[in-house]
Amino acid sequence: MSETIRVEFSCPDCGSKSFVFSAEPHSMDNVESCAGCGRAISKDDIIEHSRQIAKKRADEMVRNIFKR
Repeated sequence: MSETIRVEFSCPDCGSKSFVFSAEPHSMDNVESCAGCGRAISKDDIIEHSRQIAKKRADEMVRNIFKR
């Protein structure tokens, strides 16, 4: 059972999904700040957000399995 989950990151302060990058290619390794409010965004912020989304999705999957 394999499922692809797309995680969209948004600024924790303003919710913007636009970011300023330090270099090409744009990746989580070179995110500098939110383009909306200017908040500094670290790689750790992105990893933590992704971890929370993955945990939430895994919890949903487990609940669905045991509903049967």
